[in-house]
Amino acid sequence: MRVAIFTRPPIPGRCKTRLARAIGDARAAELHAAFVIDTITHVRARDGLRPELHVTEDHPFFAPLCTRFDLPPPIVQVEGDLGARMSHALDLAPGPACVIGTDAPTLPHALIGAASIALGERDFVCTPASDGGYVLIGSASRAPSTFLADPRIRWSSRHALADTMRAAPSPFALTAPWYDVDEPADLALLTTHLTLDPRAAPATADLLLGQRRRTSTF
Repeated sequence: MRVAIFTRPPIPGRCKTRLARAIGDARAAELHAAFVIDTITHVRARDGLRPELHVTEDHPFFAPLCTRFDLPPPIVQVEGDLGARMSHALDLAPGPACVIGTDAPTLPHALIGAASIALGERDFVCTPASDGGYVLIGSASRAPSTFLADPRIRWSSRHALADTMRAAPSPFALTAPWYDVDEPADLALLTTHLTLDPRAAPATADLLLGQRRRTSTF
């Protein structure tokens, strides 16, 4: 299954802006870069998943990642709102595909695998998030995903998942939920998670917990 990873370059002031209000632009950009690396790592860890980077703009950050993880060249997202951009990514090539972001760096590859399996029975699948949105949307490619351009879908709101399911031409499958990291409270949850299991997002754990580990050795 193709996995379109939606992301943007780690430019201070232009990524993780809600987190940046609490931790600063530079730290937010560093965190975003770690999120991207961990997201690619998770997708790469499961056989049968083919990651692609779908980026808001070309940037020197991406070429070394494509080399490191043996990815195709980044694909610049089309113009339009999030729904139009996701629809284009899902329908870009025949066969099942899903779109994920990089705001859920601990998203297990097993959940992406579960979404792939669900597409054997349903046309569309989502992995819900606790804020009313979702961290994954997938299509079996049996029906077009143009419904995602429906202007009634309230993106970046607690209604996003419900609106998407109402707009779809056929019923959705849902996997188990997961969490994403947009607000300072989400970062606290992520830090707790990685304190218990740093392997859940190694690059992010190194950034968040590395200084704590070094100072605790004295």
